Amino acid sequence: MYSSVRERLIHLHHCRGASWKTIHRLFQIDPTFSSIFTLSPSVLQTYLPFSSQQYTLFFQDLHSLHIQSMIKTYNEDFKFTS
Repeated sequence: MYSSVRERLIHLHHCRGASWKTIHRLFQIDPTFSSIFTLSPSVLQTYLPFSSQQYTLFFQDLHSLHIQSMIKTYNEDFKFTS
């Protein structure tokens, strides 16, 4: 999906409900953030202190093609490198 930690971090930052505390918690689980995108919904939910509704929004954004497209645009516009 993403080739760099930076891209994965940007994606997480754009997910609804993902505060810096949430991102820090995910960082403690996986410092590269690579496994976060492949965890099953039930496993990922155990790591996050969200209500069901908040978690649903976060999970939708985590797997959003819109955000993936936005990251691609950032890479093209700003020439991010790995």
